[in-house]
Amino acid sequence: MRKNSAKQTSLRRYIICPMDTKLFDGKAFAQKIEAELKQKGVSAKLVSILMGDNPASVLFLSLKQKAAERVGAVLEIKKFEVNTLQEEIIHFIEVLNSDNSVKGIMIQLPLPSGFDREKIIGSISPEKDIDGMRDDSHFTAPVVMAIWAAITDSKIQLKEATIVGANGFVGKKLTAF
Repeated sequence: MRKNSAKQTSLRRYIICPMDTKLFDGKAFAQKIEAELKQKGVSAKLVSILMGDNPASVLFLSLKQKAAERVGAVLEIKKFEVNTLQEEIIHFIEVLNSDNSVKGIMIQLPLPSGFDREKIIGSISPEKDIDGMRDDSHFTAPVVMAIWAAITDSKIQLKEATIVGANGFVGKKLTAF
Protein backbone atom coordinates (compact mmCIF):
# COMPACT_ATOMS: atom_id res chain seq x y z
CA MET A 1 0.00 0.00 0.00
CA ARG A 2 1.33 3.45 -0.88
CA LYS A 3 1.93 5.93 1.92
CA ASN A 4 0.37 9.37 1.89
CA SER A 5 -2.00 8.71 -0.95
CA ALA A 6 -4.40 11.64 -1.14
CA LYS A 7 -6.92 9.60 -3.15
CA GLN A 8 -6.99 6.79 -0.60
CA THR A 9 -7.36 9.19 2.32
CA SER A 10 -10.19 11.18 0.76
CA LEU A 11 -11.95 8.01 -0.41
CA ARG A 12 -11.93 6.55 3.09
CA ARG A 13 -13.76 9.61 4.41
CA TYR A 14 -16.74 9.01 2.15
CA ILE A 15 -17.30 5.27 2.50
CA ILE A 16 -20.69 4.88 4.11
CA CYS A 17 -21.53 1.72 6.03
CA PRO A 18 -25.17 0.85 6.62
CA MET A 19 -26.29 0.68 10.24
CA ASP A 20 -26.98 -3.05 9.95
CA THR A 21 -23.39 -3.93 8.98
CA LYS A 22 -22.53 -7.46 10.06
CA LEU A 23 -19.08 -8.76 10.83
CA PHE A 24 -18.37 -12.22 9.49
CA ASP A 25 -16.38 -14.51 11.79
CA GLY A 26 -14.52 -16.62 9.22
CA LYS A 27 -12.73 -18.74 11.83
CA ALA A 28 -15.97 -19.71 13.59
CA PHE A 29 -17.62 -20.41 10.25
CA ALA A 30 -14.70 -22.63 9.15
CA GLN A 31 -14.88 -24.55 12.44
CA LYS A 32 -18.61 -25.11 11.90
CA ILE A 33 -18.03 -26.45 8.37
CA GLU A 34 -15.16 -28.67 9.56
CA ALA A 35 -17.37 -30.11 12.31
CA GLU A 36 -20.11 -30.88 9.76
CA LEU A 37 -17.63 -32.60 7.44
CA LYS A 38 -16.12 -34.59 10.29
CA GLN A 39 -19.59 -35.70 11.39
CA LYS A 40 -20.36 -36.85 7.83
CA GLY A 41 -17.24 -39.04 7.90
CA VAL A 42 -15.28 -37.53 5.00
CA SER A 43 -12.44 -39.85 4.06
CA ALA A 44 -11.36 -38.71 0.61
CA LYS A 45 -7.80 -38.97 -0.64
CA LEU A 46 -6.62 -35.75 -2.27
CA VAL A 47 -3.31 -35.02 -3.97
CA SER A 48 -1.72 -31.60 -4.20
CA ILE A 49 1.19 -31.00 -6.54
CA LEU A 50 3.89 -28.53 -5.58
CA MET A 51 6.56 -27.43 -8.03
CA GLY A 52 9.56 -25.77 -6.49
CA ASP A 53 9.85 -24.53 -2.93
CA ASN A 54 7.97 -21.22 -2.80
CA PRO A 55 7.76 -20.56 0.98
CA ALA A 56 4.18 -19.23 0.77
CA SER A 57 3.08 -22.32 -1.18
CA VAL A 58 4.77 -24.65 1.31
CA LEU A 59 3.02 -22.89 4.21
CA PHE A 60 -0.36 -22.88 2.45
CA LEU A 61 -0.07 -26.60 1.70
CA SER A 62 0.75 -27.39 5.32
CA LEU A 63 -2.40 -25.50 6.36
CA LYS A 64 -4.45 -27.44 3.78
CA GLN A 65 -2.99 -30.70 5.05
CA LYS A 66 -3.87 -29.88 8.67
CA ALA A 67 -7.43 -28.92 7.66
CA ALA A 68 -7.80 -32.18 5.73
CA GLU A 69 -6.63 -34.15 8.78
CA ARG A 70 -9.12 -32.34 11.02
CA VAL A 71 -12.05 -33.55 8.88
CA GLY A 72 -10.72 -37.05 8.27
CA ALA A 73 -9.46 -36.62 4.70
CA VAL A 74 -5.96 -37.43 3.47
CA LEU A 75 -3.96 -34.83 1.58
CA GLU A 76 -0.89 -36.26 -0.10
CA ILE A 77 1.63 -33.65 -1.25
CA LYS A 78 3.77 -34.53 -4.26
CA LYS A 79 6.75 -32.20 -4.60
CA PHE A 80 8.57 -31.72 -7.88
CA GLU A 81 11.81 -29.80 -8.27
CA VAL A 82 11.79 -26.76 -10.57
CA ASN A 83 14.01 -28.59 -13.07
CA THR A 84 11.42 -31.38 -13.51
CA LEU A 85 10.16 -31.69 -17.08
CA GLN A 86 6.60 -30.53 -17.57
CA GLU A 87 5.82 -33.80 -19.37
CA GLU A 88 6.78 -35.75 -16.23
CA ILE A 89 4.31 -33.71 -14.15
CA ILE A 90 1.56 -34.18 -16.73
CA HIS A 91 2.25 -37.93 -16.79
CA PHE A 92 1.96 -38.00 -12.98
CA ILE A 93 -1.39 -36.17 -13.20
CA GLU A 94 -2.62 -38.66 -15.83
CA VAL A 95 -1.76 -41.53 -13.46
CA LEU A 96 -3.73 -39.77 -10.68
CA ASN A 97 -6.66 -39.25 -13.07
CA SER A 98 -6.94 -43.02 -13.52
CA ASP A 99 -6.42 -43.84 -9.82
CA ASN A 100 -9.87 -44.50 -8.32
CA SER A 101 -8.56 -44.00 -4.77
CA VAL A 102 -7.73 -40.34 -5.58
CA LYS A 103 -10.85 -38.16 -5.37
CA GLY A 104 -9.26 -34.80 -6.12
CA ILE A 105 -6.15 -33.22 -7.61
CA MET A 106 -4.82 -29.71 -6.93
CA ILE A 107 -1.94 -27.75 -8.45
CA GLN A 108 -0.36 -25.34 -5.99
CA LEU A 109 0.02 -21.95 -7.64
CA PRO A 110 1.98 -19.98 -8.56
CA LEU A 111 4.00 -22.23 -10.81
CA PRO A 112 7.70 -21.48 -11.29
CA SER A 113 8.56 -19.79 -14.57
CA GLY A 114 8.85 -22.09 -17.57
CA PHE A 115 5.74 -24.14 -16.78
CA ASP A 116 2.58 -23.83 -18.87
CA ARG A 117 -0.15 -23.30 -16.28
CA GLU A 118 -3.03 -23.95 -18.69
CA LYS A 119 -1.49 -27.16 -20.03
CA ILE A 120 -0.79 -28.54 -16.55
CA ILE A 121 -4.22 -27.61 -15.17
CA GLY A 122 -5.83 -28.85 -18.39
CA SER A 123 -4.34 -32.30 -17.80
CA ILE A 124 -6.42 -32.75 -14.62
CA SER A 125 -9.70 -34.52 -15.40
CA PRO A 126 -12.74 -32.28 -14.78
CA GLU A 127 -14.05 -34.87 -12.28
CA LYS A 128 -10.92 -34.48 -10.12
CA ASP A 129 -10.25 -30.74 -10.48
CA ILE A 130 -11.36 -29.91 -6.94
CA ASP A 131 -9.93 -26.38 -7.14
CA GLY A 132 -12.29 -25.59 -10.01
CA MET A 133 -9.45 -24.28 -12.17
CA ARG A 134 -10.73 -25.70 -15.45
CA ASP A 135 -13.69 -24.09 -17.19
CA ASP A 136 -15.36 -27.51 -17.41
CA SER A 137 -14.51 -28.55 -13.86
CA HIS A 138 -17.16 -30.45 -11.93
CA PHE A 139 -16.28 -28.26 -8.91
CA THR A 140 -16.67 -24.58 -8.12
CA ALA A 141 -13.51 -22.80 -6.99
CA PRO A 142 -13.28 -23.04 -3.17
CA VAL A 143 -12.85 -19.29 -2.68
CA VAL A 144 -16.04 -18.68 -4.68
CA MET A 145 -17.89 -21.22 -2.55
CA ALA A 146 -16.49 -19.60 0.61
CA ILE A 147 -17.69 -16.15 -0.46
CA TRP A 148 -21.12 -17.52 -1.33
CA ALA A 149 -21.31 -19.45 1.95
CA ALA A 150 -20.36 -16.32 3.91
CA ILE A 151 -23.09 -14.31 2.20
CA THR A 152 -25.65 -17.08 2.67
CA ASP A 153 -24.72 -17.70 6.30
CA SER A 154 -24.92 -14.00 7.16
CA LYS A 155 -28.42 -13.90 5.67
CA ILE A 156 -27.57 -10.78 3.68
CA GLN A 157 -30.18 -10.09 1.02
CA LEU A 158 -28.27 -9.11 -2.10
CA LYS A 159 -30.10 -7.27 -4.83
CA GLU A 160 -27.00 -6.09 -6.60
CA ALA A 161 -23.28 -6.55 -5.98
CA THR A 162 -20.09 -5.12 -7.36
CA ILE A 163 -17.15 -7.46 -7.73
CA VAL A 164 -13.83 -5.67 -7.54
CA GLY A 165 -11.28 -7.52 -9.62
CA ALA A 166 -13.88 -9.23 -11.80
CA ASN A 167 -11.26 -9.89 -14.49
CA GLY A 168 -9.01 -11.96 -12.22
CA PHE A 169 -9.37 -15.72 -11.82
CA VAL A 170 -11.60 -15.55 -8.73
CA GLY A 171 -13.56 -12.57 -10.02
CA LYS A 172 -14.39 -14.36 -13.28
CA LYS A 173 -15.46 -17.47 -11.41
CA LEU A 174 -17.53 -15.43 -8.94
CA THR A 175 -19.35 -13.47 -11.65
CA ALA A 176 -20.18 -16.75 -13.39
CA PHE A 177 -21.53 -18.27 -10.16
